[in-house]
Amino acid sequence: MIYVLGACMLMLVIAALLVTARAVKGPTSLDRMVSVDMISSILIGSVALLAALTRRSDLLALFIVLSLVGFVGSMTLARFITPVDPSAKRTFWKDTQHDEPAQKVHPDSAAVKHEVDALENGSGS
Repeated sequence: MIYVLGACMLMLVIAALLVTARAVKGPTSLDRMVSVDMISSILIGSVALLAALTRRSDLLALFIVLSLVGFVGSMTLARFITPVDPSAKRTFWKDTQHDEPAQKVHPDSAAVKHEVDALENGSGS
């Protein structure tokens, strides 16, 4: 069991080093934001390994606090990040066409008829 925890710790340290390098080198603020989010996830994983190694259940509060700090930090950075080109339209797919008007469909015309509907109309048995 101790060898598995040691291997996990080694992988977390390597991941933290790679993510830190990405944060330092990252050309955009989005790269840095993702790397900070990953560092908080790595920190949560290391605290989980510490809790497994020492068999302490009181570290659950630390899990929750680190998760909330990571979430609030990511949401704050995502909220205040500036787009590269603010005048560009935001589309999810390149082939999205905005020129075609949407067809209006009556909601009852596409509804599936059930046996209960047939009974209400009087055509049931």
